Amino acid sequence: MTDLKSIRRKVTVLHSSTPIREATRVMCDQNIGCILVVDPDQQPIGIVSDRDVACAGIARFRNVDEPISEIMTSQLITAEETDDLPKIIHLMQKAGIRRIPIVETEKNHKKLCIGIITVDDLIAAEMISLEDLAVIIRTQIEKRTIRITRAEKSAHDQTLNSFYLKIAEKVQIAPHLLVPVTHSILSSLIQRLHYTGAARLTSLLPRSLEEDLLEIPTGPNRGITVGTILNDLISQFKIPETQGRAIIFNFFAALEELLPPEEIKKIKVQLPEEFQALFIETHKSRPKKGHVD
Repeated sequence: MTDLKSIRRKVTVLHSSTPIREATRVMCDQNIGCILVVDPDQQPIGIVSDRDVACAGIARFRNVDEPISEIMTSQLITAEETDDLPKIIHLMQKAGIRRIPIVETEKNHKKLCIGIITVDDLIAAEMISLEDLAVIIRTQIEKRTIRITRAEKSAHDQTLNSFYLKIAEKVQIAPHLLVPVTHSILSSLIQRLHYTGAARLTSLLPRSLEEDLLEIPTGPNRGITVGTILNDLISQFKIPETQGRAIIFNFFAALEELLPPEEIKKIKVQLPEEFQALFIETHKSRPKKGHVD
């Protein structure tokens, strides 16, 4: 069995309540790339790397006085002192990680961290093959891609929900009609606009909604009027005329609140007066006059 004690290095341990600022200082002073995080009983509960500090602590503008528990990787994977090299490498490959804290289980079943083994240590000691190293790196990239995709999806979902909530605040409509009515009105508006105006409008919408509307042919389709939009609401969704008129007016009012005023100006100049009148002019400056088809 390969002796792992020769490459096992000491690990710096900090309490979970330690501020991000202090953890950063410790890593800089000790020239280390990670810190093990422990709870009040000194049990390991997470790990903070220099990448965690850079990405979560700085790039996301977190308060550096927050505890490191806010940015640590909490799904801590450890190896026992008795584990051999193949087991260590297998753990790294399966989880796509470059660092494995080594723990010793005491008689009271508590775990005490006695060191850490890193991929860099294994490479320097020529204890890992290029094939095994490639598996670790590939898994790491795959897991990081999945995390990014999930984070983006979550952010997009929140943006879309916020968009619909704002529409719902203004438009009095049955919940099951909110999405299809929104899609219907936006589709008509996109077809009435020139290509530049349609592209500008869709680019300002939540990502998933933008993607849904990209297939809509742009105009200007002069056959689309406020009246045709109203007729669509009446015929497609069985909405009474009076309610339909209120929905259209309030929808445009909501749209103006959701989009930047300067963008609303650029969109409005491509629309005829009956559409321009639907915007409630929440900003003082009026749009410059331009040619309207």
